[in-house]
Amino acid sequence: MDVGAVIVEQLEADGSLRTFRMRPDSAKEMTVAFANEYADVRSGPFHFLNDEDEKIFREGFATCKIRKLTADRFRVVDGRYEFQTSWLGIPTAQSLLSYYALSLPEYAIPENVQFADPRLERPYRQTVIKDTERNRFILYLECRSSHGSFDFKLAVTFRINISEFSSASYGGRDADALPGNEKFYEYRLPQDQRVLVQQFFSDKPTPKRGSADSPPTWEKITAFAFGVIFVIVMLYLSLFVPNPTPTQWFTFRVVLALAAAGVGALLPGLIWVKAPPYVRAGGALALFVLVYWFNPPKIISGSSQLRVPSFGKPYHVVATLTAKGTNIDRQTVPHPLSRDTDKGPHSFYTESNSGPVNSHVDVCPVAESGWEIDPDPYPGFSNGMTDREHVTANGSNYWDVAKLPGGCLRLYCDGRNGSSNVYIANVFVREKRSVPTDSCHAPVTGEIVVGPGDEKQISLDASAATGSCVNASLLTRVEFKDEKGALVATKDVTPEKPETLFDGGLVLQLNSSGLLDIEYKSQ
Repeated sequence: MDVGAVIVEQLEADGSLRTFRMRPDSAKEMTVAFANEYADVRSGPFHFLNDEDEKIFREGFATCKIRKLTADRFRVVDGRYEFQTSWLGIPTAQSLLSYYALSLPEYAIPENVQFADPRLERPYRQTVIKDTERNRFILYLECRSSHGSFDFKLAVTFRINISEFSSASYGGRDADALPGNEKFYEYRLPQDQRVLVQQFFSDKPTPKRGSADSPPTWEKITAFAFGVIFVIVMLYLSLFVPNPTPTQWFTFRVVLALAAAGVGALLPGLIWVKAPPYVRAGGALALFVLVYWFNPPKIISGSSQLRVPSFGKPYHVVATLTAKGTNIDRQTVPHPLSRDTDKGPHSFYTESNSGPVNSHVDVCPVAESGWEIDPDPYPGFSNGMTDREHVTANGSNYWDVAKLPGGCLRLYCDGRNGSSNVYIANVFVREKRSVPTDSCHAPVTGEIVVGPGDEKQISLDASAATGSCVNASLLTRVEFKDEKGALVATKDVTPEKPETLFDGGLVLQLNSSGLLDIEYKSQ
């Protein structure tokens, strides 16, 4: 779904709240999906279908300020958590939604969720989803208003239970339910649209023909006759002018739209058409807009292509191959659970008292949030963590550091010879993550000159364009220039899918290795 803004909040069990607001640039749209709509990795309650939006959110949310809530907004009573908040003036845009999303603390199970209008106390529609990837319930609210801004208040009660979370679900009252006689559209719609809705649902009977409120009969008959006559004329022209010029097509389209409006004047029913950003129409005028505004371009595109003056002459062809896919970022960092102590940097420590007692600690590879352990072979590492031979290990009395499966190390000491201890230091982990990219590597370019009757090839190195990307997809942009260097046409070509230009006069086909076939047919 396309949105004009998202507001994302994340609540923690200690009463701290992280808030991040995000709006797209004016030059592009922002498309999001709920957490349960895709299985892809994400960093918050939304999937951003544009990789750049996901990156902006991930970086912005990670660095936004965390605030501690007061007792008026967050409190714990007998193991039950209560949280209240409100928002005023959330921006909304025509034809676009804004969305608010609150992530409850980890393993929190909601018991009561209520979004409401702060003035009318009317409940809003809400969506509650369990995010099993992040072990959180997410509360969503669609913010839509024709006034340009949206207000709401939220009250939520929950408990935290790790053992019950996996089977928990939210079965609260449906917030879609509205009082039976409430005219909820009055608050949502502008004045001119309220009048239309009130007329549509009004119990007032339709004015009788010939009354003061009814249009004269002769006007309807005239409009209908006008429409029928010109529809017949347009059918006649379509038979004898199958390939109209752009000027003829524009004239035909205007006349056909007027004819449709004339015929529609006698058709019963209600129709409302919006053609952003300037036009809103109803009734017969709506039919005019439908026919005129929405032009099928293919009707006039077929006969114009072969009129290109340069067709039939040699072309200078420039092909640029690019690849998009997934890059694997890798890094070596100190073990996230290690500490810097007097024993050394990035260390782990355990000790045992004297006597028939022992102590041990297992240290295993652990990655930071947003990353995963990189188990690939690397010097000095085993399964993604510093191996036994490359950590600093020492202790007193009876101690040992042993290897375990999965790259783990076990620190062991016992009290057979008195109190003992053991430690390891300089413990690092290798991490990796998948990062989608629209440009795997530098583009690969090739050039050639083709003339009528030629069948030539341009060899583009797909492996160079792909680089280290995995699951890469190739795209070649082909530009045709005339003898003077002026750009005549551009075509995007993907592997194993032939493309044509100039009504089939030029045929392009790319294979998976980057070989581009060009066939220039004679006139």
